[in-house]
Order: sequence, then C-alpha cells, then structure tokens
Amino acid sequence: MKRIFLTLAALCSMNCLMASEYLYINNFEISRDKLGSSITVPVRAHFDYLVSGFQIDLTLPNGLTFTGASMGSDSYISYLDEAGISQTANAGISSNISMQRILGFSTFTTIGYWDPNGSGNYESYGTIKWEPGDYAEMCLLTFDVAAGFTGGEIIVKTIPNCSSDARGNTCHPGQENYRYCQVTVEPMIQDLTGTIFIGDLTEMGLIEIKYDGPEDVDLSAFLNGSQVLISNGYVRLPAYGDYEIIVQAHADGYQDLFYAKYVSWALPETEKPTITVYQDSSMPNQYIVQATGLGTVILYIDGVEVSNPFVIEQGNEDVTYIATATAQESGCLISETATCEVFVPKLTGYDPDNYFTVADVTAFHRDTVVLAVSMTNATAITAFQTDIYLPSGFVALKDGYGDYMVELSSRKSRDHVIMASDASDGAITVICYSTGLKTFKGNEGELFYITVKVPADASGDYPLLLKNSFMTTNEYEELDVRETSGTIHVLAFITGDVNDSGTITVTDVVTIARYILDQHPTPFVIEAADINGDGIITVTDLVLIARMVMTAGYNAPLHSLPLTHDSLSAGSLSIEAGQTRTVSIELNNASRYTAMQLDLHLPGGLTASNFRLTGRAGKHQLDASILDDGTTTRVLCYSPALAAIDGTEDALLTFDVTATAPVEDNIVVDGIEMVTTGYQTARLEPLAIGVNATTSTIETAAARGISRIDYYNVAGQHLSQPCQGVNIVVTTYSDGSRSTVKVNR
Repeated sequence: MKRIFLTLAALCSMNCLMASEYLYINNFEISRDKLGSSITVPVRAHFDYLVSGFQIDLTLPNGLTFTGASMGSDSYISYLDEAGISQTANAGISSNISMQRILGFSTFTTIGYWDPNGSGNYESYGTIKWEPGDYAEMCLLTFDVAAGFTGGEIIVKTIPNCSSDARGNTCHPGQENYRYCQVTVEPMIQDLTGTIFIGDLTEMGLIEIKYDGPEDVDLSAFLNGSQVLISNGYVRLPAYGDYEIIVQAHADGYQDLFYAKYVSWALPETEKPTITVYQDSSMPNQYIVQATGLGTVILYIDGVEVSNPFVIEQGNEDVTYIATATAQESGCLISETATCEVFVPKLTGYDPDNYFTVADVTAFHRDTVVLAVSMTNATAITAFQTDIYLPSGFVALKDGYGDYMVELSSRKSRDHVIMASDASDGAITVICYSTGLKTFKGNEGELFYITVKVPADASGDYPLLLKNSFMTTNEYEELDVRETSGTIHVLAFITGDVNDSGTITVTDVVTIARYILDQHPTPFVIEAADINGDGIITVTDLVLIARMVMTAGYNAPLHSLPLTHDSLSAGSLSIEAGQTRTVSIELNNASRYTAMQLDLHLPGGLTASNFRLTGRAGKHQLDASILDDGTTTRVLCYSPALAAIDGTEDALLTFDVTATAPVEDNIVVDGIEMVTTGYQTARLEPLAIGVNATTSTIETAAARGISRIDYYNVAGQHLSQPCQGVNIVVTTYSDGSRSTVKVNR
C-alpha cells in the first residue's frame, strides 16, 4: 500500500526549538484508504515560563484540506507547592476558540487561553506560584485535515502571551517572539492501472510504443540506457545490434511504471550464392553458368560482369573459366562471394573453323526487333541452310507479299538469293545460294537478318536456336555446322513509361513525382523510372523523363557533378509551445538548377505545413508529402517545362512550423539533390536549423570546405555510392573535422 507521510522536518532545528521552549507535532501518516477522510493532528507545546494564552497560525499545502480544529487536552503543569514539594496538576485549555481563514489562502488562525485551575478566570492562576524549574506540557489544539495527492509543507506559528497576577507570576522576557514548526507532507502516490506495450521489431528497425490505460501519461524510451525519441508512437533503432528497450510511463500523482524488452536487430539472413554449370538439351554445344542466392545475384566470368545465367559456347580448345557471384540488395552487399571453375571442353564432330553465331538482343515487350546471324568461315562459302527455332509466342514477320522478312548483309554477292519457309516441326528454314557459285565476302561478320515481333506479355530471357545447319563451299563440299543459340532479353517496360501506357507523356512525369512522395501510384514500373540507372528513384529521374517528353526521345544521362560549394542555408528558429513560425530556406548557387528534392526531419513537438515556393521558382511546381516512415517529409520542386530556378541566392522555399510542445532539437534537412539545366545531378550537404538554441551551430558546406564524402551501410561496409535503405554519410571537411548523418533513401 502506498502511503503519504507527515513528519517533523527538523525537530532539533532552530525553527522548532528556541531556548527551552519548543513546539512539535507527533509523527503520523495518512494511508490511501483514508484518502478524502479527515485525520486529526495534535499540536503540542512545552513552556518553561508563564503563558496565559496563545495564538496559532496554521498554513497548509495544497495537498491537504483543513476541515476543523478543537482545543487540546492532556495538559499538565509541574510546579513546587508552598511546602517546596514538587506537584503535577492538570491544566485545561479553555473551550473558547476562534478560527479564521485569512485572505483566501490556506492559513487558519486559532486563539485559546490557559486556565490552569479551572476557575474560568483566564487572567489569574489561583494558588499556583511559578518558580524556576516549573514547566507546562500541553496539547494546545488539534486540527483536522483531509489527505490529497500532492505534497508540501505545514507551517505552524505560535504567538504566546501572558499577564501578571496577584501571586507574582510575571511574563517571560521575549515571550512575544514567534515560534515556528515546519512539517513536510510527502505526496500520495497511486499505481497506474494501465500497461505499457512494446511491439515487435519491423524490417525497418521500428518498434511500436504505447500505453493502454485510462491515465494521461508521458512516455519515455531508453535504448541501452540512453533516452531516444518516440516519434508517432515508434522508436527507431539506430543500427543493427542487440538492445534493451526500457519504456517509462509518468503521470503526476502516480508511481512511474516501467517495462523492458530485449530485441536483436540483425542483418537479413543471407546464404552464400551458389554457382551451377549445366548443359541444356535445347541449347547444344553450350554450357550454362547460373548463380543463385538471396537478393540480386551478380555473376562474373573471369572478372567481367555478365548476364545471369550466362552461356559459354564450346570452341576449338578446352577452356577453363573462373566464375564468381555476389548477392546484393539495392546496391548493398548482403552475402559472401562464391567462386568456382567452369571447364568447357572443345567441340567435336563439327567443322571447328566454320560456324554461325547469333547476337544477343535486348528489347521491350511489344517491340519489333531485327535478329542478326553472323558467319565465321575459314573456307570460301557459296551457300548455306539453317533452321531457326524462335521462342514460344515470338513471331517472324512477313512482308506484303506473304514472305518472311529475311535479308542478306553486305557480305552477299550480286546473285545470292535468300528465302525462308515454315518447317514441319515449327522451325523457320532459311536457304541461301548463288546461281553463279559466288562466295560470300570476307571470313567473319553478320550474314543475314530476320525480323521478329516480341509478344506483349514477354519478360525475361528467351533462347533463339539454330539447328540442322550446313554450309557449301565453292568446291561443292558440304560442311556440317554446329548448333548455336542466342538470347533475346525482353524488358517488361519502356524506359520512361512509368505508368506502362506504351508511350511517354507528361502523365509519366506526374506519376514519378507521386512515387517519390510515397503516394503509391498504380501502375508504376520501377525499372522504367530509374532513368540514370543508379538504383534509386529521385528527382533526377523525374527531370530526365520530363526531358524525354520535351524532346520526344531519350538521351543517356550525364554523370553526377562533383560536390560543389552550392548550399542551402536557413536562420535559427525561436518558438514556444502553441506558436507558429515561418522557416525560410535559401539556395546559394553558382550552377543553374531546374529541380530540387530534399527530406525534412522535424524534432518532436514540431509539425510542418503550408509549403510554398518564392518568386525564384515561378515556373515550378511544388509537392510535399510525409513518407511511409511517418516522420520524414519529402519536398519536390520541378518544372515540367524544365525552366531554371532564377537567381543565385535568396530564399527558395518557405514553410510554417507549429510547436505543440517545448522543442530543443534541430530541424534536419538532408537527401538534398539538385538537377541542373544540363541534366546533371548535384548532391548538397545536409543542413541543420537550430531551434531554441542560444548559439547558432549551423555551418554551410561552403563555409567549412569539404574534402570528401564517404557512404557506409548499417553494417559498416563502405559503399561506392548511396544504396536504397539506410546510409551512413560521413563528411570530412578541410579543417579535418567530420560530421555523420544517417540518411534513409
């Protein structure tokens, strides 16, 4: 049971003891089950000199309620009688008592008189003669209080008085001095009736925190002993590792409630990639090397990145390759590397010096592509025949005369004829010959072409096979040619066509803007939106799609600019709870920009609204949206017409912030990406906007000078560029100092 205690704060201090006179309150306690009920508190006094009356001023804290008072009892006097014998006699306090509440404060005045012989004559002490060594011990009065929740101090002040009488009793010198006693009241404490909930760890490192109960509580969270921010009911773990999470619930008048939970946030379970080498009956004379594993598996042959799976054709010699594979996720390494040897034996049973090859081709679904078949020949060739097996769903196109669209290359002679027809097994048989026995020019290169339509639902890699192939020399010798194959890589999107409509329009510009702002447009083709191929969708891709719309074409994007001294800046902010202030962000730029993207992180107690552009971006559109993490506001500024942002300094963006509680942390602006009018990307230094700081700690990149910027993943591995997810950005300045910022892309 929780209890409230009233104890004598300083029984032996000068506040409660002067000379040989003292005033005191016996120790007592008020239990919770007596909350609101009246408790009687006695005030006792000891006097070594004559008093005829007293006044007591009683001051109570807000935690107690005064409910009444009465005169004391159990009083006695120790004195010497006329024979010099020590005697003890009862001494009564008159029932004449008055109580008065002063000026509306919790101060009550009580006045009483001492009637030692019970005669009712309060001015005379009868037969008692006060002698040195005599004293009076009495309960002056009792007062009643009702207990509350809060604590405070009870102040008791006495004003003794007396008068001389016929027995020679006189007043003690200095008897008009005040006498004080101070009693501390501890606040009553209750137990919270609700429970603290700590949720399960999400893949994003978030843990839900909440209190289920009727009380209005303040929650605090601690990770391994350090307090962390609770944002929108969630705590974010800073990095992979083991944590003890302690949550504290606090409410005035209640015992603090604690709850702890242990969590371990580890890298996703990974497995070492595996490399498999096999021969496919549909792809003769070839070895297939395929790497599998978690994430995106990248395959290398002799250190060169290749498609996965990768096809190695048999040649005239035995060859051993070194295959390696790594698994990545959004550009971040997530597993070990697998390595193995791939032995490809030489081809036997065919002429090794004369053969066909089919070039791999990349296409979009619904595309029309031209497949090229090449010939390598050590011998002069005058004619050939081959069967082409197209993937299921792929159709060889015909011209207006109903003939297949096959065409010889410039290696033909004047009288070479080529034709194609359907074979009984579904292949297309291609035959070419020269009526004058002319030979093909050269010994290698493209020989003929066939036009093929890619089906609308195609996606992935499709094999193209050449079988039953023969070549004829100008001496009428027939050569048996080995089977060969190629691959049609079909992308299920058109670059820039993010809404998969089949064309690139301004709708794609709007759609990618919505995606960047976490508004989840449907449909949305991520591969089609990553124009610059950096693995993330940003305002740079938006601008490049806008450029495609404006120019009706696609030009490969340029590389990002090196980090320049262009920067964002803002003044510090002073704001109190309940106030709204405007934040102005300035762009200081030497380059000409057409678009900007940034992420805004507000400290607890601040909300942002009313984002707007200044006159520097009069031809631009502004979008702002809270991302799925619930804490980051992403801001986009872009021009569908690719107009430039005017000027080289002054405010570009303003927004309002409202304080719902006291704030003593910075507003952080990071993920700042600018796109120039030349379609280059520049990434600017993060910006900290001091809130209620006595000294501004904001420094721009231009003021300090940047030596280098390094990127790391949460496992501490160095990255060549930022990857999707959490990145640790370490900036080294020219003065040798460093700053570290965690950025979620």
